Amino acid sequence: MTRRIGVAFAFTALLASTAQADADLEVVFDGCDPIEVISNDDSCGQGGDPVNLACRNSGATVRWIPGDQIAQISTKPESPGSLHNCKTHPQGKYYQCIVTGNQGDEVAYDVTSTGGCVLDPIIRLR
Repeated sequence: MTRRIGVAFAFTALLASTAQADADLEVVFDGCDPIEVISNDDSCGQGGDPVNLACRNSGATVRWIPGDQIAQISTKPESPGSLHNCKTHPQGKYYQCIVTGNQGDEVAYDVTSTGGCVLDPIIRLR
């Protein structure tokens, strides 16, 4: 019995240590204008993600920084996937949503700055 518990614990620890959260998406601003969203974690698996594109699993928590310059993030009406439970975390300086949809969907969304300017990047579901 002790051996089974030890093996189960070791397997769980291995999975937890290899599972990594996706990096925050960085919104680059030029004054009011959000000019690009950068994914710094090669989330699409092609040796560096293109500007304004990131890949995430359905049901994943997505965070954008700097949260203090983002007024709202919302899904575009024609998007095949969607963003839910979007909210700002001012103390943590990030904005957060849950992304959902089917594998291969490209979730189109708007990032609105605190100055009212808008950028429309994409999250591809893997």
